[in-house]
Amino acid sequence: MREDSFPYCIPERRELTQTEVTLLEHLLGQIDDIQVQVGDLKIVARCGCGECPTILFGKSLEDEPITSKDSHSVMDWSGRAANGALVGIGLFARDGMPTELEAWSVDGGEVKSWPPVDAIQPI
Repeated sequence: MREDSFPYCIPERRELTQTEVTLLEHLLGQIDDIQVQVGDLKIVARCGCGECPTILFGKSLEDEPITSKDSHSVMDWSGRAANGALVGIGLFARDGMPTELEAWSVDGGEVKSWPPVDAIQPI
C-alpha cells in the first residue's frame, strides 16, 4: 500500500487497551517532561493505514487528533512483536501531553501489534 493512498489518521474514539496502557506507562516512566496520567488519556484516532497499532491521544473522546507534524518526538524504542517483526515505537508530545504513539517497521516486516514491554529497548 502506498503511503499517499490513505489519510494520516482516521477517527477511532475509545479507551486505551491494557496492552496500550502497559506500553505507555513503561515509556512515560523513562522520561520526566510528561506528567500526564495514562488513565487520563483517550484514543481519538489511529493510523490512516488502518492496520498498524499507531494511535493518537486526546484528553477526551471529543478532542481532535494532534499529528506528529504538530508535536515533537520524545523518544524512539524498538522491539520484536509476536510475529517476529522488528517494530519501531515513537512517542510524540506537545506541551507535556502525549499526542501519538507511532509504530513502524524497522526491518520490513508487517507491523500489526505492539511488542511486549519486556522486549523493547531504546534506539
